[in-house]
Amino acid sequence: MTFAVLILAQTIALVPPAGVWFPPAGRPSDYLDGRRSYSKDLKEAFADPKVMAAVCGALPAAPRPGAGVDARLRQMRMTLDMACVAGRTNERDRPAGEARQTSIDANLGALFDDAAKFAATIPAGDRKAAQRALLGKIDAMTEAGPDRLEAIVRTIILRPQDARGAWMLMRAGIETKMSGRELEVYVERLYRTQAAATGREAPDWESGLREVLIYVGKDEEARRLTELRNDPHNDYDRMLLAFVEEMHEPSGGIARAVKSCKDAQFCRDVVWSMATRTARIRGQLTPPAVAQILEPMIPWYEDNWPMRLDTARVLASIDPARGRKAVTAMYLSPDIPSGAVLDAMQIDASVAFAEKNHLRSIALRDCWLQRRKLAAPPLPHDAWIRFVAIEEPQTKNPQDGCHGAPETPAAILSDCTTRTLVQRLHDAMYIREWELSKQSVEMLVAYTLASHIAPTIARNALVDLAGVMTREGDPSEAARIVRYLDRQPLSAAAKYKLSDFRKRLPQSQEVTLEPWDRLAGNPAAKLPNVCGK
Repeated sequence: MTFAVLILAQTIALVPPAGVWFPPAGRPSDYLDGRRSYSKDLKEAFADPKVMAAVCGALPAAPRPGAGVDARLRQMRMTLDMACVAGRTNERDRPAGEARQTSIDANLGALFDDAAKFAATIPAGDRKAAQRALLGKIDAMTEAGPDRLEAIVRTIILRPQDARGAWMLMRAGIETKMSGRELEVYVERLYRTQAAATGREAPDWESGLREVLIYVGKDEEARRLTELRNDPHNDYDRMLLAFVEEMHEPSGGIARAVKSCKDAQFCRDVVWSMATRTARIRGQLTPPAVAQILEPMIPWYEDNWPMRLDTARVLASIDPARGRKAVTAMYLSPDIPSGAVLDAMQIDASVAFAEKNHLRSIALRDCWLQRRKLAAPPLPHDAWIRFVAIEEPQTKNPQDGCHGAPETPAAILSDCTTRTLVQRLHDAMYIREWELSKQSVEMLVAYTLASHIAPTIARNALVDLAGVMTREGDPSEAARIVRYLDRQPLSAAAKYKLSDFRKRLPQSQEVTLEPWDRLAGNPAAKLPNVCGK
């Protein structure tokens, strides 16, 4: 008789006075005295839908615990209530989830089938070179799209033991129209299924699975599998084992492992790749040990400024304090190239944002624009009237001009300057610096008029500012911005936001030609002087 049948064979009884159901894995005293985890055993019991349905079905008739009931029992009843609510929600959403999974399997499955046919045409001895060529093409691509997704899938099929393809697929949300979590689940299931198969390529999938498990946060399983499948004579295996052990318990094992490598630079690159990929996939959930692994890597690439900057960028994203230390050291380096200074300033601005030092972040963004000679021109006297008359682009896929003029004649929606000015605006709005916020919008409008860029970004910036001012600023000023926008062609999303704002704003029939009066003085005068440092 199965565990579920044993449970259901009993009468579901919720114990008064709290109306608590105790899982059969333990006695009530086990849970009251803390010898067993009530939430863990409840989750395991509710893994069977029939058990969950029986228990949760009896819950509405159970008494509610009063203030005089043991606090431990009240806490258990709260846990039970929440588990039933979550369970009912999951059951309700299950059909849609299953349909979604079927669609994902069909779409990606077709790509993998095509990739398998492609790989079958390449001799086994040539597959590594073919995979490297595909990786080079992917690195050269500047836009997401079906060609990039096809290339990523082919790299996985050609050499599943090289988890770079798996990592790229986990980040291919735009191409697949899937969430990061959906992609992680799919890639992990793909690797587990292929590693458990009986084909001659199963060991290659199992080798790649070790790294995939790290990316999806299953560090202990990754460590156990790495220890089990470790080849002590293989440099990659040596560094993978050192990495997972260092994540588990920092002990300087990576530095010792590098000394045993046949090719020390290859071993450093292996650890660097695993650490940066892990951080980029797991973000704020990255274990602190990864930052401790990354920080001493920066001197490894003393003569390689792109690698040093990339390491500092990833480090700053998971540990701002260590990122600040790395960027400061770069500023002090006597041989830092001018281009590296610009990149370091971008990292510095992101660290300042994380530190909630938004005035410094704004000052760094202004300095970055100034050094790249991309600063917005002065706002013309008739700017607001001219801006109203600009039509939105009719093309479905406006281009990005951050890396030069696009190949097609489609409208340019954004570029490096507009992105930086939008970040400047968000910094200013975050600290409710309204004059700096307005100045950021003025800079966007002036740049839009001077560069003939699409007006969408600047109009969205006005909408965002009106929204924040509606909630936390002067409603009359927000209402004036809304009235100004009413005279312009807007996207459906912008119109929806404005209709929502109007419900909370004072009504007026006044025609507004400008969203606000001219700014007095220079709001940026309050920013710290960072450009000469």
